[in-house]
Amino acid sequence: MVFAKAATYSIQSSSNNSYDNDGTTNSAVIDNSMNNVSGNIGVNVASGAGNVQNNAMTLAVGQGSSAEATTGGVQVSYNNVSDNDLYAANVGPFTVSVANNTNNAVLNNALASAAGNVGVNISSGNGNMQSNTLSIARAQ
Repeated sequence: MVFAKAATYSIQSSSNNSYDNDGTTNSAVIDNSMNNVSGNIGVNVASGAGNVQNNAMTLAVGQGSSAEATTGGVQVSYNNVSDNDLYAANVGPFTVSVANNTNNAVLNNALASAAGNVGVNISSGNGNMQSNTLSIARAQ
């Protein structure tokens, strides 16, 4: 009798950050990618500041006994400040204007005919926290 145990743990933290990205364009794009793939697929795409992403998989197979698969995760975000305002400033005789921040997260023509466990995290901007987890246990 064999006991199978598998565990995946992830601790992610983003704290005491300050984002001042006026007029910045952040683009996270998955375009025409990962088509016709199969199996356990984890895709992370991020643009900007302070983005935290995670893909985790745990698999346990017990022969003639029992199996246990555990996936755990902790994500924490504290005291983050973001300043994405439109503003105008006088510089000598000139007035300078800065446009607002633009964030784009795009999944376009991607993952067509994908099969299996597919975890996708795509984020744009500041302080995004995402996670995909899968736990499978099988006793034979």
